Amino acid sequence: MIEIKNMNKTFHLKTGDVRALEDVSVSIADGTIYGVIGYSGAGKSTLVRCINLLEVPDSGSLKIGSNEEITMKDGIAMQGGKPMGEKQLNSLRRGIGMIFQHFNLLDRSTVFDNVAYPLKFTGMKKNQIAARVRELLELVGLSDKINVYPSQLSGGQKQRVAIARALANNPAVLLSDEATSALDPEATEAILALLKDLNRKLGLTIVLITHEMAVIKSICQRVAVMENGRVVEEGEVYDVFADPKTSIAARFVASASPLSRIDKVLQEDSQFTGSHGKLVKLTFRKDCAGEPLITMAARKFNINFNVVLANVEILQGASLGGMIGLLEGTPENISAAIDYLTENHVITEEIADGRLH
Repeated sequence: MIEIKNMNKTFHLKTGDVRALEDVSVSIADGTIYGVIGYSGAGKSTLVRCINLLEVPDSGSLKIGSNEEITMKDGIAMQGGKPMGEKQLNSLRRGIGMIFQHFNLLDRSTVFDNVAYPLKFTGMKKNQIAARVRELLELVGLSDKINVYPSQLSGGQKQRVAIARALANNPAVLLSDEATSALDPEATEAILALLKDLNRKLGLTIVLITHEMAVIKSICQRVAVMENGRVVEEGEVYDVFADPKTSIAARFVASASPLSRIDKVLQEDSQFTGSHGKLVKLTFRKDCAGEPLITMAARKFNINFNVVLANVEILQGASLGGMIGLLEGTPENISAAIDYLTENHVITEEIADGRLH
């Protein structure tokens, strides 16, 4: 378990103070893939660097696994009431692997030497290091690249080397700071599949920083949405996708949904915003998926339902359906139909002039 409580961090720059983290508290269960999403400047990268104390928070506390809680006072990390020394900090960091957007590989070293680098400072013998490097490269699918240089690798392969290096010391936690942002879609999908596989095989706790909701949807179990240094929404990925509570979370969810194409549809065809019907977005969560609720509402209240856009996906093993359609009928019947759908756990939002209300 990673427990972060009331964490604050301010950077004092020549241009003024920047509040990067403000009263951040999150709990990350062991063995989970936990996503942190936000736009540039939201504080997500600062948060992940505070977990391994590459950045020391101004205040707050941090507890990782069975280790003693670390408290921060005036930018100093304290453990057991005493400031932590470099030896203690290095011991903490060895238990936390980290991968970055731009790989940070040693260009003049082979794949073998890149992965072996952190092991050279642990007292391991050369034959033990060689065995461990081969084990790691097999784990990430790069056994055949052991003697090549980074310049001979694709972006996805470079990130696999970086992942192998991050796992060299058998960390319990892996931090991923925008690790797929520099990759093409195919390589991104492959790296996410690898991280999911490593999480399952090794029981790794993965904290994944991204600005892409599609990445969160792909492999995370829980997500924290950050804005202006604060966590503004947090929960199971399914729940956040099904019913986002904040406007920023709703924007991220829309960015990963085919239903967002409604904006273009409305621009090109004004019939849907006319006065003869009501355009609505319906969300079918797992507690109502599979029920013929639209058909039942249409029959019960004598309305027509014209489907404009529809989508069904599986999140965390459960179905989540979305639909945008035009309800046609008398105002009273349309209102009664919407009430009926809402009573049956369908999330209903009206779209007027191309905007959700």
